[in-house]
Formats: sequence, C-alpha cells, structure tokens
Amino acid sequence: MIFKANDKYAGSLSSGYTVGDNTFYVTAVPINVPTIIVAAKGTADETVFTVTSSTINTLIGVARLKGANVNLDAGTTLTCLNNAEFINQFVSISSWVTKSYGATVTFDLDEGAKQRVVLAGNPTLALANVSSAKVFHLRITQSSSGGNTVTWWSGISWDDGVVPTLSTGANKTDTFLFIETSPGYYDGYVTGQNK
Repeated sequence: MIFKANDKYAGSLSSGYTVGDNTFYVTAVPINVPTIIVAAKGTADETVFTVTSSTINTLIGVARLKGANVNLDAGTTLTCLNNAEFINQFVSISSWVTKSYGATVTFDLDEGAKQRVVLAGNPTLALANVSSAKVFHLRITQSSSGGNTVTWWSGISWDDGVVPTLSTGANKTDTFLFIETSPGYYDGYVTGQNK
C-alpha cells in the first residue's frame, strides 16, 4: 500500500510561505502531529514537509523533506499523510525495539515499526517482514568513540537522490523514516540528525 494524502485533514495556507520558514499559517490544523504535509500536491510546486507541532491555525517545526524548493502563495492546498492508518504505525508502539549490534543488523518489522541500534563498527543494514509495517522509523546511534558508517539495504530512494551521511560524533543519533512504496522499494527521509 502506498500512503496518500488524506483530505480529511486538508487545509490551505492562509498566508504565503517563504523558503526556509519553519511555520505554516493555515486555514485548518490537522488533528495529529507530528505529521507529514504535502503542499501543492499534483503541481510543479509539490513539496513534502515534516511538521512537529501546532497551535491555533499554525503548524510549527516545518522542514522540507522532498520536492520543490519554492515559495508558496497564500491559498496553496495542504494535505496530510498522518491519517489513522499512518499515525497508528507509531502511536501503537510503546517503546523502541533495540537491536543488538553485529556485522549485519537486521530490522525485523514483526518486532515493531520503531527500531534502533548502537553502532560498534560499520555494519550492513537489512530488513525482514516489511509487510508488517510498511512505514517505519530507525534510530542509529554512534558508539562512544563515534566515526562509524553503515551500508544501507538496496531499493531506497533518498531525498534529491543523495544518500545521507551519518553524524559521526560520539553517542550522536540520527533518525530516519521509511515508506515502502512497492515490495523492495522505499522512500527514505532523514527526520533527525546529530541528536
């Protein structure tokens, strides 16, 4: 299943958005945050953003994930990816599943859609039972000495086609979101770095 914007949580910009802003002023606020927002869906300006919180008619913590890097006019439509099926992938998981380090670290999604590992070297990352989740978060933390790298599994489409570089500082954590778009293929997003 490919997750699509859900018009139940649709709105529009009540004033324009300038590239680099971290706030949307909107006509309606989605009821679940954090979330993923698609602006100008289906147009040349289509852009995917993350949003971390909201107040009345305002979405806060807006960060561009993918798509056009353009200013958006007042009235631009916004649709929301965090319908119940999407958000429940995360809220139903009470804690992160911690994986043991090895030369290959396999994230078995039967165990949960939020998983993490602390690096002790430079592992190859693998997946199992993706159909159990479809959408999943991974947290990768450096060892106390830092400087480790990973080899990602195949089939990931990263933002702008660029594979992200892990933060290398001691004990630093990067977080990633993946959406399975079809069997063996994934959209990959960086949702936090150098934490």
